Amino acid sequence: MPYTQPFVSAKRIPVAPAQLHFGTDPELFALNDKGEVVGSELFLPPNDKSTKTSYGKIIRDGVQVELNPVPSFCRETVGYHIAALIAEASKLASAKGLTIDIRTAAEMKPDNLFSLSPDVRRFGCDASFNTHFDDNPASSLDGDFYLKRACGGHIHITPPKSIFCSRT
Repeated sequence: MPYTQPFVSAKRIPVAPAQLHFGTDPELFALNDKGEVVGSELFLPPNDKSTKTSYGKIIRDGVQVELNPVPSFCRETVGYHIAALIAEASKLASAKGLTIDIRTAAEMKPDNLFSLSPDVRRFGCDASFNTHFDDNPASSLDGDFYLKRACGGHIHITPPKSIFCSRT
């Protein structure tokens, strides 16, 4: 059954679901000709020179490849942007003899990991703040020690600016 109730903000301003802005940042792996996971730096430039298209950009996220599609109010448009970015990442990878893979987790061969630069070997993103504990054990994990890597991502949902409360 389709959602028909309006979203109501803290200010009680009704917002139709179609007005919500959707974004996302899915991750992918690159594989060599042996089917082994290799680092994103083998075919992507550093993030300050990221690959930009009209559909979004493709960046390094540690070993993984991260897609940053242009957000939209239409989920189908975001899906189209993701598909276009996957096609572009595949083209870039193919030019270096690599393929793109959408598995969610993989274990790297030590030789493949240690041939990468230190900024790529580290875990991709900064550790998240944990509201349940004062310390954050995830921030102390050493990407050189762990051979396993995971691909993930999340969805960003942003309401229109008209319903944001001021923070004064």
